[in-house]
Amino acid sequence: TLGPGALIRGRVTFERDGVEQPVPTTVKTMTLTTEALDSGTLGMSAVVRADGTFSMSVLPGEPLRLHVLTSGLDAAFGVRSALLSTGDDWFDAPGTLNGDATLVVAMTTRHTELTGQIHSDNGGPVPDLFVIAFSADRHLWGTETRRVQAVRPAVDGAFTIKDLPPGEYFLGALVDVDNGDWLRPGFLDSIAGVATRVTLTEGSKTVQDIKVPGRVPFQ
Repeated sequence: TLGPGALIRGRVTFERDGVEQPVPTTVKTMTLTTEALDSGTLGMSAVVRADGTFSMSVLPGEPLRLHVLTSGLDAAFGVRSALLSTGDDWFDAPGTLNGDATLVVAMTTRHTELTGQIHSDNGGPVPDLFVIAFSADRHLWGTETRRVQAVRPAVDGAFTIKDLPPGEYFLGALVDVDNGDWLRPGFLDSIAGVATRVTLTEGSKTVQDIKVPGRVPFQ
């Protein structure tokens, strides 16, 4: 059964070192594409025009993930946000549109970096763990979001997590974790109570060490 799509109109902005600029002349193509999660199909795509504007029709009533594909864009740029007129950031979690909307995709060269080292009670490094950082906003728990990252520390316990969006996060260590474990109900609740809270700001490098007991209390 065919029906009208939801029309999205918007623009892409570019900010280098805190200063907004036109679409870089090096950009050959920039395309926005949606992926329907329930049906697993790719939706309509929109090619961003030379002035940064675009428009596209998307499937209404179904959770959609947004992808940004570029050719020729300086690798220093990354997506800061994709703000819908509904007030949601489309890159935080899949979104469902039930009508027309506007969208502003912001690209920036200012990235976040969270580094630290895991130490045991006796002061020695503990490399055989996973480090997980996840948003303090419980509304984002249970969804596929860029605000959750898990990494393996180096042999000396040092870890680096790059490009988490600015905001409040919980930071903890796990004996084992598989990709997608944090989508399970209650998984993040069991970590938040013993995790360290940390604030990330745009363009900053934040250092936060983690101390764990001889037996890690959450798995």
